[in-house]
Amino acid sequence: MQDFPFSRYLAFGTPYVFAVSVLYLYGFWSNFNLNIFEFISINDVIRLSIFSILFFVGSLLIGHLLGMAFLGDVLPPGGGADTSIGRFGRKYWKYLVGIVLILIIIINRMIQNPNKWFIIAVLIGNLSLILTHLDFFIQLIPNPQARSSILVLLFLIMGISHAEGRVEGARIIEGKAKYIIDLQQSKLDGKLSGDYIVAFVGLAGSRYILFGTQTKRIFIVNAKDTELIVLAPNPALQGN
Repeated sequence: MQDFPFSRYLAFGTPYVFAVSVLYLYGFWSNFNLNIFEFISINDVIRLSIFSILFFVGSLLIGHLLGMAFLGDVLPPGGGADTSIGRFGRKYWKYLVGIVLILIIIINRMIQNPNKWFIIAVLIGNLSLILTHLDFFIQLIPNPQARSSILVLLFLIMGISHAEGRVEGARIIEGKAKYIIDLQQSKLDGKLSGDYIVAFVGLAGSRYILFGTQTKRIFIVNAKDTELIVLAPNPALQGN
């Protein structure tokens, strides 16, 4: 049977999309110290993250294409390979990788702002340049410019998916959730007593995950036992 290139891309793309979804979900739910994978099935992984991922991936692709359009001729892949800096990079690339990894660890340890994950994502994207010279990727993507661009994007998407999840979850903890629960209209049988503002975090399998912004409590409500949950726009975001 003939091995079509498309089949190889599909064999790589399917687990890649799954991995990106896992990174996003892990980044989001780790804000609440909640293992989301205990509540959802494998089939839910992509479904729960696809809309958020498509939004930032689309923005990233547009930015990358614009960058290539304006800088492609000025900074072509491999264009600086024979310069002194290029020769230095090829000779000491292992040390440069070590420096990048150390920077990632330092940023993760020292900076508390969740936006740090976007910086880490960019650093991870730079690590993809090492893979452009591996025989496997040369055979998979023969064109040097396409290979460099695709690998950078693949690594960036993985890093940014995790960063996006981290930041979105942090916004909920900070009281900036998009929706909160209308406690007067929702029929929750007093389950959320003591919390005056309860944010809607998400649906995990057959359970609603809610977050009390005052008490920092997490509520896991079985959807089958709940007759009605009414969501309202968060007044804290009005005017922003």
